[in-house]
Amino acid sequence: MNIFLIFFIICLSVLSILALWFLRYCDLLINYKKADSGIKADVDYKPLISIIIPTYNEEVMIGNKIKNTFELIYPKDKCEVIVVDSASTDNTINIVKSFDSINLITQKERKGKANALAEAFKQATGELLLITDADAMLNRDVLEKIVPFFADDTLGAATGKLSLLGKESASKTSEQAYRTFFDILRIFESRIAATMIFNGPLMVFRASIIEPPSVNSVADDTEMALQVIRKGYRTMYIPEAIFFERVPSSNNIRLMQKERRAQGLVQSFIRHRDMIFNDKYGVFGKVIFPAEFIVHILLPFALVIAIFSMILAFLYEPVQTFIIAITVAAGVMVYAVNVYRKLERKIEIGTKSNLNDVIVTIISFFQLEFALFKGAVKLLLFGSSHKWEQIKEVRVGEVTDK
Repeated sequence: MNIFLIFFIICLSVLSILALWFLRYCDLLINYKKADSGIKADVDYKPLISIIIPTYNEEVMIGNKIKNTFELIYPKDKCEVIVVDSASTDNTINIVKSFDSINLITQKERKGKANALAEAFKQATGELLLITDADAMLNRDVLEKIVPFFADDTLGAATGKLSLLGKESASKTSEQAYRTFFDILRIFESRIAATMIFNGPLMVFRASIIEPPSVNSVADDTEMALQVIRKGYRTMYIPEAIFFERVPSSNNIRLMQKERRAQGLVQSFIRHRDMIFNDKYGVFGKVIFPAEFIVHILLPFALVIAIFSMILAFLYEPVQTFIIAITVAAGVMVYAVNVYRKLERKIEIGTKSNLNDVIVTIISFFQLEFALFKGAVKLLLFGSSHKWEQIKEVRVGEVTDK
């Protein structure tokens, strides 16, 4: 047997084991006997909440964002709005100043979102901190959907669900497929223990325990969620708390966004790798974090190496390489589709998917894996890039609120 074929078989075996481990993890989520968060909401719980909006050159969006924030359903005397601006060079600051009841913090130098949050945390007086992006519009009832759960002292942080805006395109279809799968996993992780992959445009933290993320953090949302879990608190994904954000119509721009996001996730997973199989963190440390570590760190490298080894093997043993690759891929795919279907049946997520949706989800998952690989390589070679970059295409200055 050719040495390259042997190498390919070894690489493919490793990839298959990791993929099957993650799929088995998804299967376990479905069948976990205690799949109920145990966290009960109290609708009468109305603490003071600080809404923090970091900005940098957001003149197109900030006016509507502030209007959207003022329209949130919550007692006005229990809500403060803080805008922290990182040295904008456009008209952002003047627009913010045109509104009453805004605590404006201006930074003379742009140092990134983590640094901006640190400044805002110093001045925030709320028992809860809601962090939201200038280009994300919140459903009017998001506070009604999230805040009541914080009456339970075990809850440290919560995030909501992204609803995509924009014209129908291949980019939007692919992102929606990924997000649907994302929603299912985060719901089940929340019910069992905690989830650490948050939606950055809508996050709520208990002020008494949260600290600013490291200054070089790229995925500040995941970084802070892990910080909360480390302190022994639960985190939740609440699908009823909805926010709206545009997805780029260009697939290339969307993949660029995904790559940068992936870099931040890799950074956070590596930084908190000591939580893997750590009994101190219960089910999260023993089950959830290891599985997510596999799919975000190990699987991308295993996939790229397996593809490279397959190309080498195909040059020397094309027939055997093809048969082995197709057989293994078919087996894994059948299991993946079966798990996906069971996830759908277990929880109500809206319209049920068809075969095309499943295929698009699989393609989107592969896109994520390649983005994670590229993000990890760039992080290793060039370090983190923690000053956020704007995508002008998704900043159109309109509010879509339901």
